[in-house]
Amino acid sequence: MPLTPIQFASQSYQARSPNVSAERCVNLYLEANPTSAKSPTVLYGTPGLKRWTTIGDGPVRCLIHLGAHLYVVSGSKLYAVEHDKTYEEVGNIEGAGNIHATANKTHIGLATNTLAYAANHSGVVQLPQSNLNGATCMHGYGIFTQSGTNKFWLTGLDDMTTIDGLDYSTADVLEDNVVGCIEDHQQLAILKEKSTEFWYDSGASPFPFERDGSGFIEKGCLAHGSIAKAERRINFIGHDLSVYAAAGYQVQALSTPAIHKLISERPDPSGAWGFCYKQEEHVFYVLNFSDLTLVYDLTTGLWHERKSDGMGRWRANCYSYSWDKHLVGDCVDGRIYELDLDTYTDDGAKILRQAVAPPVHLAGGSIAFHELFVDLQGGVGLTTGQGSDPEAMLDWSDDGGHTWSSIRTAKLGKIGEYGYRTFWNRLGSSRQRHYRFSISDPVKVAILSAYVRAESRG
Repeated sequence: MPLTPIQFASQSYQARSPNVSAERCVNLYLEANPTSAKSPTVLYGTPGLKRWTTIGDGPVRCLIHLGAHLYVVSGSKLYAVEHDKTYEEVGNIEGAGNIHATANKTHIGLATNTLAYAANHSGVVQLPQSNLNGATCMHGYGIFTQSGTNKFWLTGLDDMTTIDGLDYSTADVLEDNVVGCIEDHQQLAILKEKSTEFWYDSGASPFPFERDGSGFIEKGCLAHGSIAKAERRINFIGHDLSVYAAAGYQVQALSTPAIHKLISERPDPSGAWGFCYKQEEHVFYVLNFSDLTLVYDLTTGLWHERKSDGMGRWRANCYSYSWDKHLVGDCVDGRIYELDLDTYTDDGAKILRQAVAPPVHLAGGSIAFHELFVDLQGGVGLTTGQGSDPEAMLDWSDDGGHTWSSIRTAKLGKIGEYGYRTFWNRLGSSRQRHYRFSISDPVKVAILSAYVRAESRG
């Protein structure tokens, strides 16, 4: 019997009925290969967390770069960090949750959902308005939305430290409250509970921003922290719990029914927090919930999950591209990491990578599985310690993911054993089967395809 290719995992898609699909990619993402390659796609391991430094007690609530400094809010303190990792404390930032941050030429602006601040390495200034939940900059103005109202406020031009008591306007096409804001395509997008408005800088006096008459979307935002921009698209969780991307005035749904289900099951989906980053031509939109991290790959249009050891979510809490490094802050303590594709742990903690394949099934009969072969990059073992003789784990479910078999292991090949063949045999029979492939050793993971040697039992 020849080996027959089977469809392997490409995304996280846990359908409402697991008998339909229990497919998952955890700490793995798909990349399309050229037509001349050995396989059309490959699953790569997501980046590990390489310790860059530790600042304060944490959690790291915000990272934003301005001039020569990376500004870090760790716990209740703001720090200015230089490229050599030296830093100084700048001032106090109240609160405990994540922070919307923006910057003009001279200052950063911070909105904590209660208070707002302007700061640079010289100090911190608390702004007079309260309940500011969104922040962005445009043409030198700092712009803040005010929760519980339809107002947004402007700072002074090139002066983030002042807001005049009359420097506000109302986004009031619909009578819903503002949720957040972001600059896009030289326009100001005001995201509200049930709608989105677009404003532009007309240069008028005394208030320079005016509503674009055609700039209106009947799609609102549930989670102000989910607003993040990449590739000239505004990504956010809509008021209907679906994930969207707005390009100009056109809205595209990003979430699948399975992703919508996962979001709706969260204890507080309005508390989601997102950021975007680009690494090796993949653009990722990361959505963190208290117990789950979902990631949308704008390059492939597929979702995957990320998870740190001992947690339901990924440790990466906020992001900044600084000094040619992808830096993220920890959601628990003051550690700051570099996202590194050649690091295979989360600062020494194991990363469990799992791929749950779509079901292999036969209508009206059963399949006898004699052998499963997973084609991956072999010979990736380390010189010493854990991973010097790396293994993969395999288990399977014959009831749609409700229960799973015991785990069986197979070798990946020691360092230099590039032709090592990873396979399992004598796998029993079933009418429908999900295979789950896992690796936790700290080694490079590149999964090309999977094959079975099987026969129908009628």
